[in-house]
Amino acid sequence: MNNFGLASLAFIALWLVLSLSTFGLHHHRLDHATEPWRQPQSGASQIETLSTRLSQLESNIRDSEALLGSLVMDATAQQAALKLSRMPPQGSTSRAPEPPLGARVGARLGGPTGTKPHSTETVYPGFAGHIILALNDSQFRVTPVDELMSQYGRAQGGGSCEGDFGMGLIARWRATRKPCCLARSGSDSSLECHLVKQTKHHGHGDQLVLGTNVRVDYKDWATKAVTDKVLKDYIGTKHSDAAYVHMSKGALAATCETDPSEWKKAAFPGWNEDWFKSLDTGRAEDTDLGCDHWEEQPTLLLQRDTFANFFHDSEDFFNTFIALAVLKWPTDDLQVIITDLYPKGPFWDMWSRVFAGRRAPLTAWDLKTKYGKQSRVCYRKLALGIYGPASPITVASWRTPCSRTPLVRAYSDYVVRGLGLEGRTHYAQPSGPPRVVTITYMARRASSQWPERRFCDSKQSFFKCEDWMHLDKRSLGRMIRNDKQVVAALKELETRRWTNGAQVTFRDVDFNLLSFEEQIAVDITTDVMVGPHGAGLMHNIFMPDRGVLVELHIDNSGSNQHFHNLARWQGRKYLTQNMGNPINTNELKRLVASAVESIDINTY
Repeated sequence: MNNFGLASLAFIALWLVLSLSTFGLHHHRLDHATEPWRQPQSGASQIETLSTRLSQLESNIRDSEALLGSLVMDATAQQAALKLSRMPPQGSTSRAPEPPLGARVGARLGGPTGTKPHSTETVYPGFAGHIILALNDSQFRVTPVDELMSQYGRAQGGGSCEGDFGMGLIARWRATRKPCCLARSGSDSSLECHLVKQTKHHGHGDQLVLGTNVRVDYKDWATKAVTDKVLKDYIGTKHSDAAYVHMSKGALAATCETDPSEWKKAAFPGWNEDWFKSLDTGRAEDTDLGCDHWEEQPTLLLQRDTFANFFHDSEDFFNTFIALAVLKWPTDDLQVIITDLYPKGPFWDMWSRVFAGRRAPLTAWDLKTKYGKQSRVCYRKLALGIYGPASPITVASWRTPCSRTPLVRAYSDYVVRGLGLEGRTHYAQPSGPPRVVTITYMARRASSQWPERRFCDSKQSFFKCEDWMHLDKRSLGRMIRNDKQVVAALKELETRRWTNGAQVTFRDVDFNLLSFEEQIAVDITTDVMVGPHGAGLMHNIFMPDRGVLVELHIDNSGSNQHFHNLARWQGRKYLTQNMGNPINTNELKRLVASAVESIDINTY
C-alpha cells in the first residue's frame, strides 16, 4: 500500500470518529426535540447526562483509533512483505522481483552450521508462517526488525494482548517518543525519550533513550580502583550487588537543555538511573563535546540483568529485539556495547551471532582495551537499552489470555535464524511433518560449576579466575529426588502404541553440559518438553508449533505463571501438575502421554 492508501485509511478513520461523535451529540438533541413531555433536567442531572455522553464519545474515539491502528499495521505489514519479496537473492546484483519469501529458501538448509549458502533455492512449505526462517543472510541482516516482526500477524486473546505482545506494543512504545534534551542553538546534540507504561507494571514507566551526537566517557571502566571495588562488592555481598559501574558525572554528555518533565529520576528504573545521574550538558554556551573518537554506526548500549540464567538473560534479549523494532534498526551495521563487568557467559552467541551483523559486540573489557586513556567517544546515534526486568516476559507474571503473539513468535524465529539452525527445524524437512514425536526431559541437576568460575577469564575479563577457585559444583533448587526413576519411566513411553500414529523417541538432556547452539538445536527438534519449574523452561519457545510444554510444579513452585504464558504466547499447548518430590512416575507418565496424544503428527 502506498502513502496515498495510508492517507486514505487515516481519512476514513477520522471520518468514523467525527461521524460517531456527531451522531452521539445529534442523537442527544433529538431525544429532547421529540419528547416535549420530558421535564427539564436539574443542573446535576444535566451534568451527569453530559458526562455520560462525553464518556461515550471518548469510547468511540478510542475504538476508531484502534481501528486506524489496526488498518495502518496491516498496511505496514503488506508493505514490509512486498519489500522483502522484492529483495534479490544473496550475492545477486539484480533488483528483479522474487517469489514470496515463505515459498523459497536456500538449499543451504540442512547443511552444517556456518557453511556458505548455495546459489540455488529449495521450496519448503513448512516455512509458511515463519518468514524469518526463510530469509537469506543479506535479507536477515538488512531488514529492520519491526518489518520482520510485522509478518507475524496480530496477537490473539483480545483485551490488551496486541498492545502488550504484538506490533501494538512497538507502536505504543514508539508513539511515546518525546524530546527530553533539546539541542542548543548551534548544536545538533539531543536526547529523545521513549517512556511506556506496560499493563499492570508498577513504577513510572519503562525507558528507551535515543541520543543523537552524544558522548560517552569510558574512563570509569578504565580505572582499576573503580572496577576493583565493583568486583569486591559483588563478592562481598555473595553476588547480590550487580557487577555494574556506577558512572561518574559526565559519563554521558550532550550539548542540549534537558526538559525536567521528561528527564527525571522516576523515568529511569534500575541501572538506567546511573545514566540519568551521569548526564552532563555543560554550560549554556557549550556546543563542543570534546570527542577523542567518533563512531558513525548505530550503537545500542546496555547492562545485562545477569549472565548465566537463561530466563533473566532472555529479558535483555527480548528488550534488545524490542528496542531494535521501536527504532527501526536492522543488525547489519549495529554495534552492541555491554557495560556490565560480567564475563561473557553461556549465552554469548546471542550477542556475537544473533544480534551481530558486521560488528562484534564490545564488552566493558573491550572498551578499556580499545579506547584506553582516550576514553571520550562520540556517537551519531546511541540508544540506551531497556532495563532488563522491565521486559514484557517478566512484567506479565499473571496468567494472561494472550496467545500466538508476534513478539514471541518472531523473536524465537529470529534466534533460530541468527544461529543458522533453520535447516534443522521441522519446517525444513522435505518429506513434510515428521511422524516421530520426540520427548525431551530437561534434567535439573547439579552437574556444572558455578558460572563465575566456569566462565572466568583472567586475560580478557574483569572476572579473574583466581577469585573464583573456591567455587565448585553448584547446587540447584527444585531438583527431582528420584531423577533416575523419572528417566526410566519416560523411556518406557517409546514402546507404547499411540492412537495418533506417533512413533515416540525419548532423550534425557542436561542442558548445562551443552553449548548454547546445541541447546537450541535440541529445542527445535523437541515435540514434548518435560521438566520442573526453572529458567531452563524458557527453551520451550523454540519448539515447533505442534510442541507441548509439560511443567512440573514441585517444591511449592506453582504460583509463577511465566512459562504458561510463554508457551501460550508462542501458540503451543501447555500442561502442568503440582507434584510431590519424589515424583509419582505413574502420574507423570499419564501426563506426558496426554501431551503425546494431543499432537497432530500431520502438522509442524
